[in-house]
Amino acid sequence: LGVVPKAAARDPDSELGDPKSPVSEAYNSLRAALLYSTSAGLPQVMLVTSAQSAEGKTTTSYATAASLARMGRKVLLIDGDLRRPSIHRRFGLSNERGLTDLLTSADPIASAVLATPQENLFAIPSGPIPPSPTELISSPRMEQVVQESAAAYDAIVIDSPPILGLA
Repeated sequence: LGVVPKAAARDPDSELGDPKSPVSEAYNSLRAALLYSTSAGLPQVMLVTSAQSAEGKTTTSYATAASLARMGRKVLLIDGDLRRPSIHRRFGLSNERGLTDLLTSADPIASAVLATPQENLFAIPSGPIPPSPTELISSPRMEQVVQESAAAYDAIVIDSPPILGLA
């Protein structure tokens, strides 16, 4: 779908803040590719992962969600990394309540959704780190959370853990 260059600075957020930087341009190209990636257009639910940690999953999740929100889409960014969550820090939000609370209860999705400083962009932080993240993520409740979210948002972006070295 696209290639994103390594940020020249150690902090890719500074380059994302400059709409003419190579990193911003690459994420804009990725967004354009996503908009035409299926016969129905933009996939409503997207999961971002990589092989190992520190390869840019959270930055890509954030940049994709923020880019879609700037287009006027109502976007939900879910922190699905229940081992090393970071979405809450990106926005300066509390991680006291989040996805783990939804997965261990029948609470409504809205009870864990937080507004972000960006218009049209909402987040569900991970919440407290559980003893067994794999069981929660693979539960039928996770599917229900995603389906209910899809009914309320134009796009859902899930930031996930790396796939190597973890269950």
